[in-house]
Amino acid sequence: MVLMQGKIPPSLLKEILETIKVNDKNVIVGPREGFDSAVIDRGHEVLVLSIDPSLYIPENIPDEFFAFGTVNWAASDVAVFGAKPKWILYNLILPVGIAEDRVKKITSLIYEEAKKLDMDIIGGHTGVYKTVYSPVSSATAIGVTTKDKLILPSRAKVGDYILLTKYLGLEFVVSVSFQEEERVEKVVGSRILREFKGSFRSLSVVRDALVLANKKIPNAMHDVTEGGFLLALKEIADNSNVGFELYMEKLMPPSHINDILIEFGIDPLRVSSSGCLIAAVQKNRLEEAEDALRKENIPYQVVGRFTAKGYKIIHESGVVKDVKFQYGDDFAKFFS
Repeated sequence: MVLMQGKIPPSLLKEILETIKVNDKNVIVGPREGFDSAVIDRGHEVLVLSIDPSLYIPENIPDEFFAFGTVNWAASDVAVFGAKPKWILYNLILPVGIAEDRVKKITSLIYEEAKKLDMDIIGGHTGVYKTVYSPVSSATAIGVTTKDKLILPSRAKVGDYILLTKYLGLEFVVSVSFQEEERVEKVVGSRILREFKGSFRSLSVVRDALVLANKKIPNAMHDVTEGGFLLALKEIADNSNVGFELYMEKLMPPSHINDILIEFGIDPLRVSSSGCLIAAVQKNRLEEAEDALRKENIPYQVVGRFTAKGYKIIHESGVVKDVKFQYGDDFAKFFS
């Protein structure tokens, strides 16, 4: 099987994970499908660690967007485990011929992004190699929390509300605005196009996750990245041994985002949506969760409930359909 751009197929990932054995008993969470961070027991506290890449996809995104992703993609995975990201190491791989001034600009921007999250850069590697044609980074973020505040994606309970922050498809819309400016402008106009381009800073769940985690509200959290919303939700459900039901109309993004998704044939449920957080919230904590997000001006919707079994989507008309899952997501396919 020849692999396409994006995450490897779940079957291949499972096969790889089965070959890895962790011997250190201090590792609470090791390599596991649906868990985007590792957790290490340090006695009075636990360390949460995650690694993620940042790429120029599309190729003409600004360096500011690339630097933002270098820090925030990994930091987001740490935050959904209830830990505040504190340290970061990054590996910056650069193409032959890149100008020194641009390297200094990129590294300075990465440093500024880390400062915004109150994170310290504690190491890394930077080099130039002929095997890449544009800068690529891989960052490891490290955070700290305690065992009683640790949040795992395997702890959703039957009856928990499914709360979703921000808007599905926004990551695609922001990215495509840099690659297909004229087409996007024709659909939404020049003002909205500029807003989309400036919205890359909302493609992080660090703030969303910590707002909820600091009050110990969620039973489980997961960000919506490669694979899209449905696969991220399935990872929570499968690891928690529960099912779910979704309210289709609550999932749809605002018209200015949805119009672009329709223009490019993108399914909001099956596209990488960095910046969107899924949180499993107990019924008696929902109002508290909503208040916390409103105070921080973080958009959200209650889009469903976790159930005893099955995966259902309920339409406003009352029609109930089984969810069909598929490997890959529309973001990776479009930008291949």
